[in-house]
Amino acid sequence: MRENMEDITVDWSEYMQSDEGVKRLVEAVVKYGVGLVKGAPVCVEKGTRATVERLATIQKNLYGDVWVFSPDLSHEGSSDTSYTNLGLKSHTDGTYLSEAPGIQTFHVLQEADRGGETVITDGFNIADKFRSKHPEYFSFLASHPIPSEYIHQPYQHHYTVDTIFKHDPVTLDLNQFRYNVYDRAPLNTVPSHLLETFYDALRELSLEVQNPKNEMWFKLMPGTVMFTDNWRVTHGRAAFSGHRQLSGCYVGRTDFRSRAKAFGLI
Repeated sequence: MRENMEDITVDWSEYMQSDEGVKRLVEAVVKYGVGLVKGAPVCVEKGTRATVERLATIQKNLYGDVWVFSPDLSHEGSSDTSYTNLGLKSHTDGTYLSEAPGIQTFHVLQEADRGGETVITDGFNIADKFRSKHPEYFSFLASHPIPSEYIHQPYQHHYTVDTIFKHDPVTLDLNQFRYNVYDRAPLNTVPSHLLETFYDALRELSLEVQNPKNEMWFKLMPGTVMFTDNWRVTHGRAAFSGHRQLSGCYVGRTDFRSRAKAFGLI
């Protein structure tokens, strides 16, 4: 991940009109875990949807395809902290799904009066630091799966069990960071004599994720569509006041990797 936003930013016109523009975005996501398309129309259909569909097919899930939300405690999903104006600690999405979304996109349609800044971290960088500082905890979280769930009344209860650090079974390289303290389910997968180790490991990992040295804060402005590798990059936001409207959607990892391979980037 880079502090220099120019390295990860593509102009919307170039992106929509040329394969080279799309390649530059894909290259940024492959290399840094995040890419920005700047100058998109500030609307859902011609802005969010058209920008994402230029890359790949939008992945439908329990939220539909392209979702739009703002603070609304009367919303049927109001138990979800996303529908508040509270700050959200950095996390990855979909830890309760059998396969978490591959690419996460965000597009601010209306910025808040105050606050609402975006924070992202590079989960692979965090994993390297965490493994160096606490090798025993890293090994524990890479080998002991924990449950996650999302209950959307009255018809949906998504639940899965998996490790926080997931490795390729052949190369043994880290290929996914699954981290979301909001979606943890009752812990029934760790033996009682290892509970203290688990909580110590999770505490130290959370401190690493929230370490300011690992965070990148910026104001995501209307007209900029952000693409993040949800298997690598965590995201969150600062608390805000006023009306803030955000749209977004997911792209399947298979579709994204197909484009990356076609461009010769992986």
